[in-house]
Amino acid sequence: MRESYLLTWWLVAASLGACGKDDSEAESDAKPTAAAATDALIASVSPTDGKTGVPTGTSFYVRFNEEMDETTLVKGSVKLTVGDTSPEFEVDYAATDKTLSIDAALRPSQTYKVELSTAIKSKAGKALAKAYVWSFTTSDAAPSGGDKKPVIYLYPETETAVRVEVDFAGIMKIAHPQVADLQHPSWDVVASPDGTLRDAAGAEHGYLFWEGHSQRLAAIPMDSGFVVSASDSQGFLIETMKRLGLNQRESDDFVTYWLGSLLESPFNLIKFAPEEHAQIAKLSVTPTPDTVLRVFMLFQPLERPIAVTPQELPAAPERRGFTVVEWGGARR
Repeated sequence: MRESYLLTWWLVAASLGACGKDDSEAESDAKPTAAAATDALIASVSPTDGKTGVPTGTSFYVRFNEEMDETTLVKGSVKLTVGDTSPEFEVDYAATDKTLSIDAALRPSQTYKVELSTAIKSKAGKALAKAYVWSFTTSDAAPSGGDKKPVIYLYPETETAVRVEVDFAGIMKIAHPQVADLQHPSWDVVASPDGTLRDAAGAEHGYLFWEGHSQRLAAIPMDSGFVVSASDSQGFLIETMKRLGLNQRESDDFVTYWLGSLLESPFNLIKFAPEEHAQIAKLSVTPTPDTVLRVFMLFQPLERPIAVTPQELPAAPERRGFTVVEWGGARR
């Protein structure tokens, strides 16, 4: 199953709702916490029932007491409503910790109701005794981040008809050029060696762009990286993009998009996680490219420097033949 989160290739990540809080408050928002669960199968839910001021970047969860039958943990047996409307959402079950994650692009100042039906069963065949319902209300603040601007550049050796598809474990918000199915975006373009893309209407574009929301970004550990001051951010991005293999045009696009966000905090913990992001946003290109370069940056604002294990960055791949380049990022 898939769950949702905020993402863009000029992609930027979904924010952690707990960022900027004290440790105890962040812990309660970021993970399932003890709740007054009235069903023997349910250990806890998060946010807790009736909680207010929930950040719009928050992920919400149900933790079970038993291993669950994953085939029953689907959108038909899970309902999410805001008043009379049903927003888009995704679900994902992690058997290792018996946790169901529910991901949606939450809006400020809204009360969300979650309902689990009696169709949900454990592996032993035990069903919920009755429908389990809880609700929470979001804060009036807009989300601080999301999966932002993944942008995709295409460089064939000769003018080539190319199809690009993104399989995103989250909720898609934007795609440009426009796509027929936003939740399963695909583009058919004619690409030139200089990177110019021509769509079916004959319009020219420099890259493909999408943005979405996925709470899986919040699960990527910030266990290594770089602590960078605001004053050093521009130089750091320029040098790092060169090291990772972006050309001048791509680097300029990346730096001009992200620099302003990094300057909002005295320091940032920055980590590059292209492999983890590739599992959240699977990219399919036809014909198959010879070289694929994906850059994905996570950053977490800091008030002061912290100790962190330096990240070892991979060497830039040699560009050979048909080359696809993608970059994006997310605020944690």
